[in-house]
Amino acid sequence: MTERNVAEIARTTGRTAEEARAGLARFNAQGRLVLPSEVAAAALWLCQPGSDAVNGQAIALSGGEV
Repeated sequence: MTERNVAEIARTTGRTAEEARAGLARFNAQGRLVLPSEVAAAALWLCQPGSDAVNGQAIALSGGEV
C-alpha cells in the first residue's frame, strides 16, 4: 500500500519516490513510516492469551500520528 501511494505521489507531483516517501514520513510524529514488521507484531500480539480482554477496538499503529 505504501509503495502504491509513493508511486502515485511521485507521478502526480513530479517528485522522486524518495522525496514522496520522505514527505509522508514528515507527517509521522516519529519522523518515519511504520514498518510492516511493527504491524505484524501487533497482529500477533492480538492472537496471544494476554490480549484476551481486547475486543471491539481500533488499534492505531500510526507512530504517534494524530
